[in-house]
Formats: sequence, C-alpha cells, structure tokens
Amino acid sequence: MDAYNVTLQRELTSTVSAEIAYVGNAGRGFIGDGPANNMNQPTIVGFGTLSQDQRKPFFACGVKTDPDASNSAQGLCGNYGWTQGIDYFSNTGKSRYNALQTKLTKRFSRGYSLLAHYTFQSHKNNDGGYFFIDPSVNYGPADFIRKHVFVLAGTAELPFAKGNTATRARIAIPAPTGRTSSAIRSSARGTASRRRTST
Repeated sequence: MDAYNVTLQRELTSTVSAEIAYVGNAGRGFIGDGPANNMNQPTIVGFGTLSQDQRKPFFACGVKTDPDASNSAQGLCGNYGWTQGIDYFSNTGKSRYNALQTKLTKRFSRGYSLLAHYTFQSHKNNDGGYFFIDPSVNYGPADFIRKHVFVLAGTAELPFAKGNTATRARIAIPAPTGRTSSAIRSSARGTASRRRTST
C-alpha cells in the first residue's frame, strides 16, 4: 500500500490554530472486507438461455457448439460438473482512499481547550462478487466508510494535583503534574450504497 498526505497548519491568533490536510492511499491485494472469493460464480453471459450451473466456470466451462470438436479447439476447459462455490484466497483486488481533513483548535485560559475536526472522505475497493469474471462490476464505495465525520472535543485541566514534588521522610516523591478531563462528541453520516451482482 502507498500512503501520502499534504498538511498545511497555521496559527490564526495566539490562541487559535487551524489545519487542513489531504490524506490518501492506494493499495493492491484487497477484496472487500475479506480475501476469500468464489471462483465458481455463474456469469451473466447466457442468462435466460442457459441454466445457472451451465454458466459456472467449473461446471461446464462453456457449452459445446460442435459436439465433434475437442474442448481445447472450442476454448473449453472440460466438463468438471462442480456446482459448489470454490473459495480462492487471491488478494488481487485494489483499493483507493481520499480524504479532506480539517481541524480547528482553540486554547482558553486556565487550562481549557476546544477542538473541532471535520473529515470528508471516500474509499473504493473491489468486492468478492463477480471478481474473476469482471472485477470492475463490483468496484465501488466501501461499506464501512462514512462520507462525513465531525468530532468536537473539549479538554479541561482539573484544579487539583498540580504539585511538582512532595517530600516525605526526606525522600522526594514525584507527584502528578496535572490531571485533565475530556469530553468528545462524534457524528458521522453518509453510509455507502453499493451494487450487488446476483446471477
């Protein structure tokens, strides 16, 4: 997988900073959410005239047009008669992710801060369905990606446990330099819809 990003950060005031970034990656060796793939899926070629089994590569491997000709002469692979699915772990699919990420941070006095983060993203990959017949058919938006993601987070430094050291029986005992409390609100929407091939 190749990953890349470009980030621009700027301090708008002494207490406000902004950041905008492009983040992307491109990979090969993926098929949907898992590597398994059915190699014996029926093709849509011949739909309506051939049975579903006849359209499976490892059942008839095509239909003879000349009964006297050999399989190899007609580009056929032989009649295996296999109707079951055959899982093949190939890891030969591709994926692509692109995102615009923005962040705004505001620092207040007395240890308070507020952060707002927004991401606009897309991710496409291959799905296992129909992959070995035509991988472009089920190449599209990934099911697990939300197009819009917004996060709002606040942090407050608590007013106790701010000491640097505590002395007891002439032994310097490190004490916490500060405790913080955080609250996070996250919102996401934009569930991907995807074509599914059924034959």
